[in-house]
Amino acid sequence: MGTKPVSTPSTVRIPTLGQIKENINKPAEDKTAAVLNPTQTAEPAAAQQNFTLEQLTKVWTAYAENIKSKGQINHHMVLTSTTLDLQEDFGIHITVGNEVQMDQLEEIKVEFLSYLRQSLKNTAIRIHAKIGYVAPKEKKFFTDDDKLKILMEDYPLVIELRKKFGLEINY
Repeated sequence: MGTKPVSTPSTVRIPTLGQIKENINKPAEDKTAAVLNPTQTAEPAAAQQNFTLEQLTKVWTAYAENIKSKGQINHHMVLTSTTLDLQEDFGIHITVGNEVQMDQLEEIKVEFLSYLRQSLKNTAIRIHAKIGYVAPKEKKFFTDDDKLKILMEDYPLVIELRKKFGLEINY
């Protein structure tokens, strides 16, 4: 039979009443930043480089195409089906169509945010997503009637030509 090593519990020092009294009148320090990320120091000015909506859109689209090439079609659809709204504080507000898209965005958010921050050289970038109506970016045609309706809306001359020449859609 072997002997098991005995582990000694670590001791926690409780401050004395005198130490508490000394510290009670001192102003409180903001220790939350050090606790949340103790290795992070003050950001250099270069880490907050400005960028435009056009630059953001270019990087956003590049990432979406990259994940599409990796077979992540659902994530690609989430990123490409939304409209970007860039705020002055580098917050990016987007609207997704439903809860499923929100979950898919959350799955890639950490990696995607890291990519945006590195590509745009700005660590202040934040993504704020909400669920709402997302207007389709392009018109999709399903039938010949749909195509004709869109053409007639965009080009009223088509209506006149259709009447003048007696054109109909063949089925």
